[in-house]
Order: sequence, then C-alpha cells, then structure tokens
Amino acid sequence: MLSSRKKALSIATAVLLICISVTGTFTWTQFISQSNEFIGTAAITGDIILHDDFDPSTGQKEIYVETSALSKKVYVRVLLAEYMDLLTNSKPSDLDSPDKRLDYYKNHFHAGMLNAEDCGQANDDGQLFHDYFNWNLGGSKFYYTATSGNALDIDTDPASQVFGDTTRYTEESQYVKSTPDAEILSLDEYNSRTDEDKNNTAAWVYDNDGYAYWSQPLGAPVAGTAIGPVTGLLLNKVSTSPDLADTDYYYVINIRVEAVDSKDLPMWTEDSGSMDSNLGVPLGAEAASGSGARYPLASYDAVQLLDYVSKIGTAPVEALPAIEE
Repeated sequence: MLSSRKKALSIATAVLLICISVTGTFTWTQFISQSNEFIGTAAITGDIILHDDFDPSTGQKEIYVETSALSKKVYVRVLLAEYMDLLTNSKPSDLDSPDKRLDYYKNHFHAGMLNAEDCGQANDDGQLFHDYFNWNLGGSKFYYTATSGNALDIDTDPASQVFGDTTRYTEESQYVKSTPDAEILSLDEYNSRTDEDKNNTAAWVYDNDGYAYWSQPLGAPVAGTAIGPVTGLLLNKVSTSPDLADTDYYYVINIRVEAVDSKDLPMWTEDSGSMDSNLGVPLGAEAASGSGARYPLASYDAVQLLDYVSKIGTAPVEALPAIEE
C-alpha cells in the first residue's frame, strides 16, 4: 500500500509538493511558482530546481530546469505569464494571491503566425506586452549545477526551489557544464518531425494554452536520445523598450513549473472530471500517492506529445510507435 508525505513550502513565491512512497515504489510530483518584477531568488534543495538567472541591469533572464534525481525519468512543463501596468511602478497588493492569478496574469503562448517571442497578448488597458518588453527565447548556456559544491558560493535561499546565478561562464570556466541548445517549437512543428528526429530534439514545445513541454524526459543521459539532467533555455533575455525611459511602469513574469515522474503523468493526461476554480481549467488525475494533488489537464495534442516523450529512451528508435495525427 502506498503512503504519502506532503511538504508544503510558502517561502517568497516558491511552492513545493513532493509525494514519496515508503514501500520502495516511488511516486513523485513537484510544483514551483516564481514571480518576479525582475527580482531573483535561489535554491539548492529538491529534485527539480528552477534556474532563474536574472540580472535586471542587462535584461538577462535565463530560465531552465534541472533534475538531481538521475535514477528516474522526470517530465517537465513550464507556464510563463505576464502582468504589465504602464501607469505606475507599484505592485498590486494582492498580486501573489493564487485566487487572483486570472485577474492579473496573461499566459504567454506560441502565437502561430507570429513568432514564438510575441504572443500578441495585451494587458487590460489594451497595451501589447511585447511592444514594450521584447523576449528572446531558446538557446543554451554554461552553468553550475545547483547541487554542485561549487555552487554553494552563490547567494542562495535553501528554503526555496529556485536557483539564481548571473555569472557569465565560458567553456574554460572550472566545473561548469552546458545545457542543451533549446529550440522553440509549436506542437505542429514538433509533430511534423520524424520519430528519429524527435528522439534527438532538444526543444520547448509550446501548446496553445501557454504550457511549454520539454521534449525529452529529464534524467541520466541515454545514448541515441537527447535525454539529460537539464533542459535548454526557455527564456534567455528580456529587452525593455526605449519608449519606457523616464516613465513609471511595473512588469512581472510569473514562472509556473510542474514536474512529474512516469507514475504521475496521468495528472496531465487523464481527465478527472473536475475543474480548478482558480485557473478555470479542467484538472488531470489525482497524484498516485493519494495526496489529493492535481494539475491542469493537458490538451489532446499535448497528450499525444507526452505519450511519445514517455517512450523515449525505453526502446530502440525503430521500435517506438508513431503518434497518430
């Protein structure tokens, strides 16, 4: 019989949920939420770590995800959302209230005919986010792993699950590693690739609801695939328009990271028949641990992607089934 232990952290904007069985069968989920008005926090604990390497003086804002649990495969998706007020530089007092998220934030998504950086979304005053804040998505970087002893010299908050490091490393820097070089794809672009190409695709795949799915499980490297312990960059830089010089404004990017292991993929793929009252979306199955935790249900197209991704690294390339279009 499975039992569970639930650990909830409410430090700054980071929330962690871990469910662990005591019988040797491991079920696991994790949720991190990070909001910043170009503020960074950091952490070195937990199996999944959100790297948010943010320097407001340059606009560097590198978002990527790492796992320290190499004995299992972990699946990751990230939802970026924006809030912008061009009349004041004051933060709304209830901005961080979970039940107010829909009142303030608009999800960033791959807008089809527009490029991935410009979702075409506007704030409640009709001002387009990316007329004022230009995003640069994708790419790679040299980084310290969040669990490395060499990373302990970086200013960290061990109570959070967010790790920040704005040092610019090079290939010659000691002990650094490189993330994959991430592409940014729509689901249609991903689905147009052959099965063999998908096995070697290192990409954030955007759904129309704003969730970006990493195209590989995270875990120990597997030959013939792009599986590894870290994602490539989702966001790497935000440039502020010169039109905002000498004006008051307030702009926030909220980062929602969800991660599950194979036993908890149904949290994204199986409809529970219930709705999330705060997000206004259908919810997936309950966590396998019995904790009661649920996540927003993935779209039909994203479920097809996850069905394929969950098989990467488990069989020879030629044995993997094709996704039905």
